[in-house]
Parts: sequence; C-alpha cells; structure tokens
Amino acid sequence: MPAFSPELDTYASLRTRNKLLFDTIITFGSRAAHGPLSQTYQLLHSLLRERICNLVLAPIDSTSAGLEAIQVLLVHACYSDNGWLLVPTAIRIAVELDLPNSVEDLLVKVMNRKRSGLESCDDEEASLFRMARIWCALFNLEQMCVVDPSSNINKNRRLTSRTSYQSGAGRWQKPECNLYNISAPFTYFMYTPTANID
Repeated sequence: MPAFSPELDTYASLRTRNKLLFDTIITFGSRAAHGPLSQTYQLLHSLLRERICNLVLAPIDSTSAGLEAIQVLLVHACYSDNGWLLVPTAIRIAVELDLPNSVEDLLVKVMNRKRSGLESCDDEEASLFRMARIWCALFNLEQMCVVDPSSNINKNRRLTSRTSYQSGAGRWQKPECNLYNISAPFTYFMYTPTANID
C-alpha cells in the first residue's frame, strides 16, 4: 500500500510504535490468508471494531498519531466491505493535519534544496514526504470510492491532490462549519447541482 514507507513502517517499528495499526494489518492479513469467514479473522475483526470506533471518536493529539490514525483507516477502508464509510473520517483528520498542503510544501522544499546544491534531505523534508505519501494514497482511495462514474458528482470534479477546492486559493483551506453544514470538511469532494430538483 503506498501509504506506508518501506524504511519507516517496518514490521518491528509498527509493532512498537502503534499497536492499533499493527493489529489492523495483522487482522486483514489473517483475512487474506484464511478468508473472510475464518474463525481467526472473525475474532480479530470483532476485537478491532471497537478500537476503530474509539479512534474515529477520539481527538487527534499529535501529527504522528494523526498520520498513523489515517493509515489505520486506510488499511481498514481498503480491505473491509464498508470501508468507504471510513474515508471521510480519514479526510477530516488529514485536513486537520494540513496534509493537502504537504505536496506543495514538499515540492518547494525539494526545489530549494536542489537549487542550493544539497544532496541529502533533512528531517523536515522526510516528514513532508511521509505526509504527502499518505495524502496521495488517501486522495486516490477517495477517488476510487465514488460509486457511479456516470453520476453528476463526477462530471464537475476537477480535483487533484495539488489543487484547492476554492478557485484562486493558493492553498487548501478548511471550509467554515455551521450547524446546517455538518459535513463541511468534506465539501471540496462533493458537487452540489445548481438546478432545482422538483
């Protein structure tokens, strides 16, 4: 899965760094090895379900925890039957962590480094690369979760992982939230038809 870094997200590292992410990978690895009806997978998945619910409802306290929460939701969304329900939650966390801007920030950082003649990247660039990798994986998964390719939702979607949902804005911005727009963090992925529906 492109959301994981081969150097950073190793088996040993995940096992010590984030138990929920490790358990999620093991659970869906069990499904791949033994099938969705196996007793092992059913037991592991029932134990994982409550922890995923707690993750969705809990506030994110740091960037590292947020990135790993998105990775958990990505793995779960890719390999479960109702994973498309988790994608908007992962997008909300990503927007809170400013992941959409990480692609632009990474490009600027790399170009500045190349202009100055430096070969090795610093910790900030490595962090931006990790954030951009997770954002692009999430963005691609969201694109795949669109149910009907011929629907009106797709006809006016001109989004890429580097464009803003507000025309003319140089960076992604969080939409304003109000009581009548509870899905505001996801509005840049939605198309609202202007025609009246009778």
